[in-house]
Amino acid sequence: MRQTSLLAYQELKQADLNRRYKRILEALRYYGAMTDREICNVLGYKDPNKVRPRRNELVKMGIIEEKGKRICSISRKKAIMWGVLSSIGYQNVFNEAGECIGKRKIY
Repeated sequence: MRQTSLLAYQELKQADLNRRYKRILEALRYYGAMTDREICNVLGYKDPNKVRPRRNELVKMGIIEEKGKRICSISRKKAIMWGVLSSIGYQNVFNEAGECIGKRKIY
């Protein structure tokens, strides 16, 4: 394989990673704190492993953080919610049963 081919592949791979970071962040800013499976659902991914590695990296970068635990609307199991640190966006509002009952703007 030629060096130029490897460079082109690495650039495409990096562009895809950057696109996933951006999509995850946009989803969290708009919908508020979500579980991995809810993020997948919003982004149209079937496999949570498309989200988890990027989400872990965003946590390590200090861009998103754990926001608590609740019943996931997709898996119906208790799961960690992830959200963006100190940003303007929207947050889901949940009742005591863990059901989303609306959104509110956060600052």
